[in-house]
Amino acid sequence: MSETLSLEDFLAGLAAEDAARVRVAAARIDELEREVGPPGWIENNLVHLALAALALFGLGVAGLIGVPGWLRAMFGLGGVTLMVAAFPALVLAYLWSVRGRTGADYEKMELNEKHFLPHGGYYFGAPAGLGKVVRAHPGSGEKNLREQVQARYDALQAVVASKPDAARPRVLSATRYSDKLYTAGAGSTEGGVIDGAGGVNVAALAGLERNPIISLESIIAMAPEVIFIPQPLEFGAEEFRQDLLDNPALAEVPAIADGRVYLVSGILYTTLSFWNLRGSEDLAKILWPEDFAGKEFGPFSFPE
Repeated sequence: MSETLSLEDFLAGLAAEDAARVRVAAARIDELEREVGPPGWIENNLVHLALAALALFGLGVAGLIGVPGWLRAMFGLGGVTLMVAAFPALVLAYLWSVRGRTGADYEKMELNEKHFLPHGGYYFGAPAGLGKVVRAHPGSGEKNLREQVQARYDALQAVVASKPDAARPRVLSATRYSDKLYTAGAGSTEGGVIDGAGGVNVAALAGLERNPIISLESIIAMAPEVIFIPQPLEFGAEEFRQDLLDNPALAEVPAIADGRVYLVSGILYTTLSFWNLRGSEDLAKILWPEDFAGKEFGPFSFPE
């Protein structure tokens, strides 16, 4: 079962910090809807233009057949010329409009996945959805998921929270896209995963915030003991890992010297949701192998 709420009613049920983030995401979704127009806008507007082009074509044909002199010059050749020019323009306009609609829908899906779905809702935006949020009816399933997350977080923290600061490994998140290196500093999703696993985020320690571009010299200076790569294999994660391990300039970095460079699931480390707890659990197995030897962290269970 589901229910439809206004955005304000949905936000009223969230913690203040969560509500602020969700409100920003909703504003962006509304902005996307204004940019691309409501569903049906493309067809409704371009159909009118196509009919106008056909009318001009008809005038052009009529002019060529039966209208002499200056009228034929104006409506005959002019109509045909406009028709020939109009149809490629219409095709391009349609493709561009569809591209914009598709891109907007993809970004809306990502925003909903990161900000609304973790709270059980999906925001359709205004004017497409009149600013309404569809939410699964809160019941035993939602309560059960919250209880699972809280219980697993408490169990994880019972182990890692007691670790002395001096024993906590120095951890770096690193990715490479288009020959640029990125890390995750204070305020990043990956940084939260590191904190939850009981590690020290060396990028945050270095004063970096969010997901800035870094250099090899930065990695050397931060001297991580563990590096994880939350990057898809199809985007070169394994090649990046091997390049780090093979680079002689990085040979003295503890994580490189000890071979502690790991490929991890991006969805668990970079998508802001309760799945980040799974990322912290997996990272904790890397950071504290003796404490979690043989421990398998399964998926969350959802009601059918």
